[in-house]
Amino acid sequence: KTDSFQVAVVEVFHEETGEAVGEEKRLLLSMLSFDIIRKFFKEDEGVHVFNDYNQRIVVLCNDDTIDLAECCESIKNMLINRLKCFTSIGIGNPRQGTDHIGLSYKEACDALNYRIIAGKNQVVHYADIVFSQEVQLDIKNNSIDTFSFFLKSGLAEKAEDFIEQLYAGTKGELITIEKVRGLACNILSAILNVLIESSIKLGDVFGEDVRPFEAVFKIDTLPEMKEFLKGVAVSAARTINSLQGKKVRKLVQDVQEYIAENFSDCDLSLSEVARKFFVNPSYLSRIFKQETGQTFIEYLMKLRME
Repeated sequence: KTDSFQVAVVEVFHEETGEAVGEEKRLLLSMLSFDIIRKFFKEDEGVHVFNDYNQRIVVLCNDDTIDLAECCESIKNMLINRLKCFTSIGIGNPRQGTDHIGLSYKEACDALNYRIIAGKNQVVHYADIVFSQEVQLDIKNNSIDTFSFFLKSGLAEKAEDFIEQLYAGTKGELITIEKVRGLACNILSAILNVLIESSIKLGDVFGEDVRPFEAVFKIDTLPEMKEFLKGVAVSAARTINSLQGKKVRKLVQDVQEYIAENFSDCDLSLSEVARKFFVNPSYLSRIFKQETGQTFIEYLMKLRME
């Protein structure tokens, strides 16, 4: 034994979430995990295993010949393979003297909280991360407008990139899951507003169980949150894109019918037809060529010749 102390904090989660996991199942998982970790260190007199007030498993190492990080990697793999659970482990820095055990414990807890960014099934060492005092997570109105524009335009990849860039500034920072969820709620609100404006049923994007905000508050890591938001944004953009495609095809079909009924009118023109259907002439010209493979004039001339 030495005067050096180092703390690791272990937290385990069921692969199931929400109501599917009762208190008894959580307690059983914690007990089984505790037993596995205690047996792992049974030959090491300088290691003590106990629970903290949050029922997380604490490993206190008082032996500087033991590589605690390496041990934690082995423990993580054992817990995942044997118990089929998610595991997160935070490790504090080695500290000299019993007076500084609490500091190493606090560092381990901070490293454990970093799983919000790192994701589950990670061993995070406090020394490997850099914290800032505060992370400002905010969406300005113009940013929301940009994101909404991507959705309305059916630009799924742009919407994905927006979400990625929005969270990019949090890398290597200490943030709370509350902030991550708050930002996600703002993004979800923007998506819902666009869907409502586009007269799209929410079920077409979210499925029959329309509870997106409930899903946000069940997610507890940044990678999972980004994956969820990207999935919703892509689904929304593609649904809107599909709807727009149908509207474009319907408009061109209506225009073709109008031309067929009025081709003998010598004053028939693109501008006149555009006014008839309340659209911009350049827009009508573009989608007409896109759908028929012919310009408006080419189509009209061919029809008249026939």
